[in-house]
Amino acid sequence: MFHSGTARPSARHPSLRPSADPQTVTADELESAILRFQTLEDVDARFAEFLDHAEFSLGHSFDTRRGYKGTYGNFRQFLAARPDDVPVAHRLLDIQGWIAWNRKRASTAAKPLSSVTVNTYFRQLRPFFKDLMERDGVANPFDTVSVPRLPRVRLPKARTFEECQLILATAEHFDWPSSFEGTRALAILAIFLYAGLRKREVLRLKFAHVNLTTSKIFIEDGKGETDRVIDIAPELRTILGRYVSERRHFFTEKHPAGPAFFTSTQTGQGISEASLRRMVAKVRRASGIRFSMHSLRHSFITVVLNNDSGIHVAQRLAGHKKITTTAMYIGLNDKDLRREIQKVSFRTNRLR
Repeated sequence: MFHSGTARPSARHPSLRPSADPQTVTADELESAILRFQTLEDVDARFAEFLDHAEFSLGHSFDTRRGYKGTYGNFRQFLAARPDDVPVAHRLLDIQGWIAWNRKRASTAAKPLSSVTVNTYFRQLRPFFKDLMERDGVANPFDTVSVPRLPRVRLPKARTFEECQLILATAEHFDWPSSFEGTRALAILAIFLYAGLRKREVLRLKFAHVNLTTSKIFIEDGKGETDRVIDIAPELRTILGRYVSERRHFFTEKHPAGPAFFTSTQTGQGISEASLRRMVAKVRRASGIRFSMHSLRHSFITVVLNNDSGIHVAQRLAGHKKITTTAMYIGLNDKDLRREIQKVSFRTNRLR
């Protein structure tokens, strides 16, 4: 298996730099470039170089590079599963075969791979082959393969006002092992609902970035590697204040808390994604409402839009780069529809 930390510099031949006109690269040069990969270790070493290039030359984020590594691990399994009579170099260019291999595995595996996962793998492996083309002169097989299709995208349904109330009440009154865990669960769900944070932003939130005095939350390195500041709603400020008080009582000098805002009871460091998911699952079962963390963020954005706030305001609060993304959250619930249909008349002058 590939391990970036132990990969050594490649002893491969000097890269064939692409010509000014790619059409001038001969078939022999392309064949020679790919045939230098005789073993999986040769590919591993070249992928390690790509990761270095992505980090130090292209400036790709840690999360992006982590995605590259996870996808390469899947691709490497495909390469390792080749028949003995198929050279690594030939298998390396069989992107269509890799997609088919993943789809076939998805039909038999205990936990099927979704079409979204296959599409994500495709997009995260493509930069590696682009680098092989640009720096080594290897023909890019992705140029002749279509992107795997995605299912129709459906945004998580925003919960109703009453459902949001019940979710918060359930978290507050659930029989948690400790008072700290109860206030933490309520604070986490509330920060999704009242501030519209993403899961990644909640997990990375630092204690120093939540200022209850100024009622501001600083989001560092959000989606798209952008920072933003969020105002804390009065009700959220009360909930977070209770959590901060419990946090200060729970952790001591002998058992100090780390820099994360939402901390683990055992380590004092940031709560893990697995723990976060378990907490949400408990509230979901107890409340009887099938909600997700992102549906709570969706609920926040929808409330902002339905309160007659401008779409540009909602865009900034949500941390969307494109206003078209925010526009996707505009929706009407059944009550809105019933209220508006009552206004339709051709006998009175009620239409404005």
